[in-house]
Amino acid sequence: MNKRNNRDVMYGDFKQLERLVKRRIRFLEYIVNKKDAPESAVQGHLRIVKKGTGFQNYFVSGKDDAQGKYMQKKDDTLARAIAQRDYDAKVRRAAEKELAVLYRQEKMAAGCVNAVYDNLVPGRKVLVKPVYLPDEECVAAWEDQPYTHVPVENASAENITKNGEQVRSKSEVLIANALSDAGIPYLYEKPLQLFDRTVLPDFTILDLRRRKTIYWEHFGMMEQEKYKDKAYEKIISYQRAGYMMGVDLIATFESSSRPLGTKEIGRMIAGLLAP
Repeated sequence: MNKRNNRDVMYGDFKQLERLVKRRIRFLEYIVNKKDAPESAVQGHLRIVKKGTGFQNYFVSGKDDAQGKYMQKKDDTLARAIAQRDYDAKVRRAAEKELAVLYRQEKMAAGCVNAVYDNLVPGRKVLVKPVYLPDEECVAAWEDQPYTHVPVENASAENITKNGEQVRSKSEVLIANALSDAGIPYLYEKPLQLFDRTVLPDFTILDLRRRKTIYWEHFGMMEQEKYKDKAYEKIISYQRAGYMMGVDLIATFESSSRPLGTKEIGRMIAGLLAP
């Protein structure tokens, strides 16, 4: 039985529907606005007849040509063009219908359950427990999680983040500062129970838009065989507990010959912020 009771019970993915609707709208708008060749560029229609295990194509020139003319192998390019034209036209019409529905859904999502608490007077807000916390309150509650921080042994005075935290490496300073600059809430080395093993994720991160906790592990001595083995075991422990790479867990790696760069950190954070 996969137990993950410490994850996101309070925060829930309340914005998931709104996020998915927006993504779907962008996709459908791309289809509707796609600049294809006009439908009149390819004349005629197809009549397709099943023949044995295959199909035969017939070119229908108009209403008076019900049967059409048999299309040979050399006519495959024309057959494909007509089939693609008809498919694209049907897809565009279907996308327009779906968009009409989703535009209404988008307006509803902006003013339904989430807005009820926002519209309460302050005196009433303090009397109720909302099903959906506003962003600021969600961040405050998430950052207020109690945990005992394990002191960093042999700490270097250089490894201090913008938030005044002592971390274990210069790369972790870069990651912490980049998260802070991007406005992404994080907790440093908050213990996490993975079945019978407790690990210290380098960064426990709140993905605010998805109302979801994810973990960022940085593995910084990959040139060392023993370190690589421990890194592998740690990743496997996450996966066995149900935390999947790229979904609940992200990781960066470096060695003495290939240090972690700010561009790579930026790409990872851009992925966190992607809709």
